[in-house]
Amino acid sequence: EPERSSVYPVFNEKLYTQDQIITELIQNLKYTSGSENNLTQAYLEELFYKLLERILILNLDKKTEDISTLKKVPRIEILERLNLAREFMHSNIDRPISLSQIARNASLSTYHFLRLFKEVFGETPRQYLIRNRLEKARKLLVNTELSVTDISLEIGFESISHFTRLFNRRFGSSPGKFRQSLQSR
Repeated sequence: EPERSSVYPVFNEKLYTQDQIITELIQNLKYTSGSENNLTQAYLEELFYKLLERILILNLDKKTEDISTLKKVPRIEILERLNLAREFMHSNIDRPISLSQIARNASLSTYHFLRLFKEVFGETPRQYLIRNRLEKARKLLVNTELSVTDISLEIGFESISHFTRLFNRRFGSSPGKFRQSLQSR
């Protein structure tokens, strides 16, 4: 009911991984939108509804059900705050950031933020941030000629030895050997 206003928005702002169904729907919209006939118009409308339905399914995610101790409306608000925190982490992936800074960005106490983040996403904020930093490092090793030291600094690690140790644990080889194996292929 678009006329009815709600205190809580239908859509939460958050980052999404690529969804194959949405990608296909957008491609169909792109190719169909150039035609101008009644059948095409009806098909476009159907595609828009399918796209909206898929976005709603992804947006109202089962993550709200994972927050066990809260009523539905606060669950949605908590999920919005946690998604703001994740976006903050992505925006500051190249800087050292503290747990209290992330929690403050989510407008939650550090303790509650840590507990809720782990409950909803299955990993601590630190684990999430390190995993994303290492993924970014892997992409930089594949797609650039930056030195391992420069990559380490670019993704927010202050110690190259710490970066190398974590990279080795995640990908099974040091960053230098990882890059060499790519070049030898």
